[in-house]
Amino acid sequence: MEMSRLARSGREWHQLLELCALSGALLADPDGVYDPAEHNDRMLLGLKLTDPTGRGARQLSC
Repeated sequence: MEMSRLARSGREWHQLLELCALSGALLADPDGVYDPAEHNDRMLLGLKLTDPTGRGARQLSC
């Protein structure tokens, strides 16, 4: 499922990441697969979500 359809604002993105981490869902984009329960992956996802072009957030899939 494309993540940009589920969350629009920064707050919604972080709530969605928390839900994915709690449920054990993995997130993927063209660069790799991420586990939001893992500290380093969560940091990378946070950087992708703050990308000023918005490309990082649009490409995430659950």
